[in-house]
Amino acid sequence: MEDRVGYSLPPSLCQSRPWLMISHGQDAQRQTFFDISKNYYYSKIIPELCDKGICRSCSSYGWLVLRDYTSQDCSLLNLVSMEMIELPPIEYSTSEYCILWLPPSDPNSHLLVVFKDFLMLWRPGDAEFVRKELLFDVKFNSFLTVTVDEGNIYALVAPHGDIVKADFKDPIVHFKKLINGEKPSLGLQEGQVFYDSYLVECNGEMLLVYKIYSASFLS
Repeated sequence: MEDRVGYSLPPSLCQSRPWLMISHGQDAQRQTFFDISKNYYYSKIIPELCDKGICRSCSSYGWLVLRDYTSQDCSLLNLVSMEMIELPPIEYSTSEYCILWLPPSDPNSHLLVVFKDFLMLWRPGDAEFVRKELLFDVKFNSFLTVTVDEGNIYALVAPHGDIVKADFKDPIVHFKKLINGEKPSLGLQEGQVFYDSYLVECNGEMLLVYKIYSASFLS
């Protein structure tokens, strides 16, 4: 990596719990990294992230999936090495999740861009994405969160919050139920809180993380 000043690079990513990163400012030029275990944050200006949105994704192996706000082009960025890989154009723009299955250097690596009832698959070196249809054995409205653990793809799906696992059978991807959904007990009054759900793999454990918004914040 070329010599760079510290504020243009992310903080060390080696810690026991995931980072929370928020992009903000004009053209999303500033990034704030929150260390939730130490209640501390770092403010950075990383050129590779300027004017780019981070797709809802499994940031496995240090990689993020980015979409340029202006050109709509997509790319992969490794926050450890700062290596960037340009991706082929994606015809659709309303994806729900992106999943990186193994690092791009692995010959079995895949990038999956998940939509409501199909996904687009890309392998490093491919000139374009390939479309795959989805099949569910639970009632399905939308994905709440998707993640990868030990080479398997898991998802939390609406409306009941069931946890499902992906089974690849060409030409479809079959999502099979593993755990019945339960409404979370967050200790807050009904109608006074809204939340997003995330399945996060961390140090060999699968965490179900809630990002909570109060009604006053949303108003």
